[in-house]
Amino acid sequence: MQASLVLLKIKQRLNKIDSSDYDNIECWQAREVYNKAQLEWSRRRIEGINQLQEGDEETKDVIDDIQVLLKPLTLKGKNHPEYFETELLPKDFFTIKRVTPLVISENCGELTFSSKLREEENVNDYLADYAMQPAPELQETFHTLMGNRIRVYTNGEFKIDKIHLIYYRYPKDLDFVGCEHIDGSDSFEVDPEFKNDVVELIIDEAASILAGDIESANQLQITKARSNTNT
Repeated sequence: MQASLVLLKIKQRLNKIDSSDYDNIECWQAREVYNKAQLEWSRRRIEGINQLQEGDEETKDVIDDIQVLLKPLTLKGKNHPEYFETELLPKDFFTIKRVTPLVISENCGELTFSSKLREEENVNDYLADYAMQPAPELQETFHTLMGNRIRVYTNGEFKIDKIHLIYYRYPKDLDFVGCEHIDGSDSFEVDPEFKNDVVELIIDEAASILAGDIESANQLQITKARSNTNT
């Protein structure tokens, strides 16, 4: 879908039939609210709805909706006495999908370990727990996030060369040609990267946010109901 069409659809969601009440919505308002809506939609799609215990790969539809955001990356870093810490994560990093450490082995060359994301608060307990601590014999370990870096714990029993990271990046911001940015820089047409049916859902959510901002209770209820039904 073209970015210019997104602007028209956002206005259409807010305008009543045969009315032009909200034709005075500025392009920068539509741009800001769409980008906010697609970020919130993406986060819900990736993390799932807690009550339903759904995640980013709960259904084929969810996988298909958000696979465009998946990105591979190899990260180098430094080995410390108890862990390997990577270089800084990229600026477009949104959230982790999978971490695969490549471990240095004198006898077998480079080994691929599996690794699970854990909370940093309980690291000492995990390192002391036989069932949870890094297990080189099973090629298993765990990792945490700290300071915009990934820490893969080794308990000093092995060294890591690098990690292969699969992560979700931030969605690319929508932009309209001729819609000047707040810093005075020129804008260029940047179309939505999601499928058309997903873009329609994000437009509904964007219209809902705008309706709340302009205190249009009727349009807020309509757009919110539509967005919730199709999430």
